[in-house]
Amino acid sequence: MSTHLQVAPTDVGLPPRTLDTIQDVSGEARVTIRVDNFSHILSAYGAAGITAAVATVDLVLDQIRKGGCSVSTLRPGHAEISFGQRSLLEAAEIVEVVVAELSCRPVHLGDHHFHLAVTCSAASIGTWGTAGHSPSTCEPLHDDEGSAAQYHRDMQVAVDTFAALFDGRFHMSWQPVVAADRPTKVLYNEALARIIGDDGEQLSPALFVPTLERLGLVRAFDRQMVAIVLDELEAFPGAVLGVNISGHSARLDGWWSSLFNRLQRSDIADRLVVEITETAALPPEAPMFVRALRKLGCRVALDDFGVGHASVRNAISLCPDIVKIDAFFVRNSGLSDRSGAMLEHLIGIAGNVAPIVIVEGVEGLRQSEHAAQLQARHAGPSGECWQQGYHFGKPSFWRSWRHDGAEPRVVPLRDLAMHSTGFRPWFRAASEGQA
Repeated sequence: MSTHLQVAPTDVGLPPRTLDTIQDVSGEARVTIRVDNFSHILSAYGAAGITAAVATVDLVLDQIRKGGCSVSTLRPGHAEISFGQRSLLEAAEIVEVVVAELSCRPVHLGDHHFHLAVTCSAASIGTWGTAGHSPSTCEPLHDDEGSAAQYHRDMQVAVDTFAALFDGRFHMSWQPVVAADRPTKVLYNEALARIIGDDGEQLSPALFVPTLERLGLVRAFDRQMVAIVLDELEAFPGAVLGVNISGHSARLDGWWSSLFNRLQRSDIADRLVVEITETAALPPEAPMFVRALRKLGCRVALDDFGVGHASVRNAISLCPDIVKIDAFFVRNSGLSDRSGAMLEHLIGIAGNVAPIVIVEGVEGLRQSEHAAQLQARHAGPSGECWQQGYHFGKPSFWRSWRHDGAEPRVVPLRDLAMHSTGFRPWFRAASEGQA
């Protein structure tokens, strides 16, 4: 049984979602593409790494030129694309292909491989661009041998992650958010990424997402995760699903263009919960990103509440529909009166920020009952005590919304029509007359 989320979105002022063109003073539509990790590549791989990176960028930009766009290379790692009088939608689709191709295609340098961290900005404000560049999402790299070695190790994790994603060694597990007193009442099912390593071991996001965040590459991964969940929502109208994105990804720009358009054109938005994790600091434009999602009909959850970057401040500024209390607090709530008081304090704060509060990490009946007692004192409009954790079920490949029968039947992800999760090379789009 699934329950649709009945939370009215706040109707706030947003940038226009439909602009005829993105124009500067000359009347041209322009976007700037920037590679953020050139200095990191130089420190870790030397001049040869820069040469290989520039060659990869040039290869993608040459395809843009063949598609009829004007490209100016401002300096290595910076390029300006002019679309003339193309519409915002056309320009946005091109930009999305470009940033995805640059980020998801590994650069080869002998025995080493690495990815490019890419950002983009538009000449004027629209649904997917902001005037001026956001700061780099890459963590600073010290120019020493130890930092270079660590960068090599981190980048190998990224290379393995993207290779698994595109080679079919990736799966989604699902875990429900349920009412504590009636576990058959499901608020939504959260998608949890699982990657199968070369040795066959199943790897959870905790092992690779922090690395992608340090490298400035998590946005490419998050975009793929959201696209997969949208596919699931479109294929199965009975599904109400949640998907995690990093705080780094909470930006309105070219990365999200096609996905926002899908949400705007379809009826799936009110069945989607976007969970923003606080493992990385949120960018200044995160509140605008949240408002845009809510305007489309999505619900937004703030994940990891209590342990993340400036949790209370973020909760107040984002005005989420849902706040999820980090599992750390319920797991420790029974250790002392002080720990129990801390959990109740966080539930109280969360209940004043959002109408729905979820306690994560519930692993046993006593934990569930204790958390429910505290939640009941601060219950929101629904009156439900929503919880998530192993007590109600471990993450599983089983999708209850797909099947009428009681017997589980796992459907591999690759069996779905993954029409939106892969990025078509620019030259293919151009040859199909869709550029």
